[in-house]
Amino acid sequence: KASILKKLNNKLLVFGLVGVLIIGAIIATVIFFNNPVGKFKEAIKDNKYIEASKIYNEKIKGNTSNENEIISFLKSKIENIKKDFSENKLEYNAAIFQLDTIEKTGLVLSEVSSAKSEINSLNDSRTAFKKGKEFLNSKNYKEALSELKKVIKEDENYDKAQELISSSIKDYKTVILGEAETAANSNDYDKALTLLNEALILIPNDSDISAKKAIYEKLNEEKKAAERKKKMEELKNNQEVSVENISTFVDWLDDTYISIVVKNNTNKVVKKYVVGWMGFDKYGYPVKTGWLSPDYLKEGYAEVNIQPGMTYGSDSGWRISDDDTPEAKQFLACVKEVEYYDGSKWVNPYYDYWVEEYKEKPLH
Repeated sequence: KASILKKLNNKLLVFGLVGVLIIGAIIATVIFFNNPVGKFKEAIKDNKYIEASKIYNEKIKGNTSNENEIISFLKSKIENIKKDFSENKLEYNAAIFQLDTIEKTGLVLSEVSSAKSEINSLNDSRTAFKKGKEFLNSKNYKEALSELKKVIKEDENYDKAQELISSSIKDYKTVILGEAETAANSNDYDKALTLLNEALILIPNDSDISAKKAIYEKLNEEKKAAERKKKMEELKNNQEVSVENISTFVDWLDDTYISIVVKNNTNKVVKKYVVGWMGFDKYGYPVKTGWLSPDYLKEGYAEVNIQPGMTYGSDSGWRISDDDTPEAKQFLACVKEVEYYDGSKWVNPYYDYWVEEYKEKPLH
């Protein structure tokens, strides 16, 4: 009987302890859910930011102790979100959604912003790593390198990305140098240089690519110079009104004038025109000319009728010096624009080339 009684007492003791624990848990739960801080935390966990904000504003705000507990809780929650995402325990959309919930409470905004920035950077990095591998599989080395270089050190894929970059550079150089050479062989130096400049962004200071770039730049300059010279000749030979002769004369007051003879090469009658000129010393170096406001490029306006095929300007001109012995000994001139009697106008496309070619430069 004593043994039975003892076992019975032990069972009653166990049941009593269990009962106490259950009652304690119930009381703790009731206290927790009736506690505004507990309610706030539960609302945040359930992503109910409206409810959380209402609890905070109505039952927590103003209580320094509770406010500090809430701030501490939210900061800890943010750190856990970052940690879970970093360890691939939480997907990107879920992480951002949870941070949005915290952000909408209006609390710890700087911490939320910082966390979003970190998570977005890491997510972009993981995406770049995935794309980089896909591009490598299709032998698109340029895009592969571009993506793999976006992988950040905080990314678990960083070391692997660096390995892939190192192993891909040689293949990329072979491809890009070949494509650039093909373009150059077709005289498309602009395309060749574009390819090489893009390559130098991905693999800066590469000696092979830099050397090729220097060669193609020189060839491109020579090509453009030849094209420009050809274009200038075409425009010069097809001017509607052209300069035929330039001379100077001195009037009875010993003032020096420039006389510019122009010819109307059209079947229309010229009504007015503008002509530009430049002066050079006896050694061919540019000097300023023009009365009152001398400059390296001067323009003169003339309102005169010039019939088709006829010339004008041999007995007229513009004063070019403020003294009796002008420094300018040689001159160039070009018609800038013309207005005809039929109301049409012509702007000389050769004029801008002419100005760029000779203004403030030695004669050549």
